[in-house]
Amino acid sequence: MDVDRSLIGSCIEGDRRAQNELYGACFAQLITVCYRFANNKDDAAVLMNLAFFRILENLHKLKKDVPFMAWAIRLTVNNCISEYRKDVTRKKHISPVSFEENERHIELRLLEDKEEEYDPLVLKRVRAEILKLPPTTQEVFQLYVFQDCTHIEIAELLRIKEGTSKWHLFNARNMLREVLGDSVKTLISMAV
Repeated sequence: MDVDRSLIGSCIEGDRRAQNELYGACFAQLITVCYRFANNKDDAAVLMNLAFFRILENLHKLKKDVPFMAWAIRLTVNNCISEYRKDVTRKKHISPVSFEENERHIELRLLEDKEEEYDPLVLKRVRAEILKLPPTTQEVFQLYVFQDCTHIEIAELLRIKEGTSKWHLFNARNMLREVLGDSVKTLISMAV
């Protein structure tokens, strides 16, 4: 989904109705990203509003050849990470949106080239185990798998080295494989 450039132009000029329309147009995709970084709906809503404010502040920097939603999602991810860096007293914890919520907002792509159906109970179990990973390992895993970030991008976002990002992904895969066993081996292979 891409947003009409005239709507973006109106938002840059400060038209509140256009800004409200833009908020509604990108809400479903951006709130899903925020849910992955929040512990609950309230925190996700706060992250979403902060990210949207940042989007509005930076709309004038959006290049014409860059798709709006891709840019907005990247800005939202960066904003979510920045907010957790600022809040040093809060435990870093990424939690994905519930299965039902996720199905409503955005289709999860588990494997790039294969369209396979997975048992919702297995998916819930995988998500629960992802939540048990150490915070940085969990962040790297979710950024790599769910946000399609490269190790270079993850290293830049989390201020770690590229090799450290690769190690965290390797560690996450091993930890998940150990707890989940061979029955969900194909799910873990998505992070290869």
